Amino acid sequence: VEDAIKKGISFIIAPEGTRTLDGEMGVFKKGPFHIAKNTGITIVPIALIGAFEAKRKDDWKLMPGTITTRFGSPIRKEEYENLSVEEIRDLTRIRIKKLIKEGI
Repeated sequence: VEDAIKKGISFIIAPEGTRTLDGEMGVFKKGPFHIAKNTGITIVPIALIGAFEAKRKDDWKLMPGTITTRFGSPIRKEEYENLSVEEIRDLTRIRIKKLIKEGI
């Protein structure tokens, strides 16, 4: 991933590593934030609101509904370069949580 990023390829990485079983935001893995730290990429927080209601992980059915995608302000390298991987993870989680609250 880091080599591809250095070649200009963008990625969407789900920081939880899996879909939620209960509709609540799960624990963020550290891997995506190691990648950010190592490459200096810009992190764009994204919240998906309504996805759990439309398609639960443990059910094969799709339900009618609306999924809202909210994009947060970019977190640029200058904002996180002096933070630890854990602090970058926590900052991103806080920003996504805020997007969800504002979108409900």
